[in-house]
Amino acid sequence: MVVAKPCAVACLILILLSSLPSLLEAEPASVDEARVSWAYGTVVDSVTVSGNKNTKTYVILREMETQPGEVLDRATLRRDVHYLRDMTPFASVEARADSLARGHCALRIEVRERSQILIRAILPQVKYDFERGFTYGVRWNDKSFRGRLEDVTVSYMRNEQEDDAVSLSWSTPWVGWKHLSVGVGAAYFNRGDPPGEISVLERIGLSSYIGIPLTESRISFSQLLFALNFDKSNWRRGNKRRDRRYRRQGNLGLSARRVPLRQPR
Repeated sequence: MVVAKPCAVACLILILLSSLPSLLEAEPASVDEARVSWAYGTVVDSVTVSGNKNTKTYVILREMETQPGEVLDRATLRRDVHYLRDMTPFASVEARADSLARGHCALRIEVRERSQILIRAILPQVKYDFERGFTYGVRWNDKSFRGRLEDVTVSYMRNEQEDDAVSLSWSTPWVGWKHLSVGVGAAYFNRGDPPGEISVLERIGLSSYIGIPLTESRISFSQLLFALNFDKSNWRRGNKRRDRRYRRQGNLGLSARRVPLRQPR
């Protein structure tokens, strides 16, 4: 109890300080119109990527609507550049085009990646509830795990009642070049100071989901989601520990997103 509040305040200060470098590092995405405008309406023979030291090249290419063999469109290219820039690993993204045979071009995407220290940092966490006080801990989140834009999160939280919570999750929006999303997770909770006569003393949870794409477009994308969750709980009634409880739950849903084309300025 005595240590909890100072730890929570220290975590809050570290959170504020850790957010400053990423804000200062960000740069706007851009299309070099002087070197691209002539190519609009021509066929894209190839798309190359440079500057990516940690992110796989094919991972960047699969996020783009502009693909080899298609006609280069201004609005679509602007969408691709800004969409890539909004991703966590990249501080800046630029697009340029080189002339090939008549009516053909080669598209070049130049990226500058953020510092890996910022992307993979272990950050403090702090929350406050008027009834239960401070909750504090640490969280590690890598949004480009293995350089493939996979999302891995590990966290540990503890509150003033000495309740402990640990969680681990992994997800990916793609499997190779298939826009098939997959995710799994696990969580553990242990209560240190039960608040009432009937309380959950311990809980173990497992979760998983798979998303099957219904569309091929990156601009307007929808998928069918199948989720399966399982958890086991140990309950206490008064001074006696009750039997374990098991719960299984399945969900079916539809997820859709639309990344609008940005109007040329």
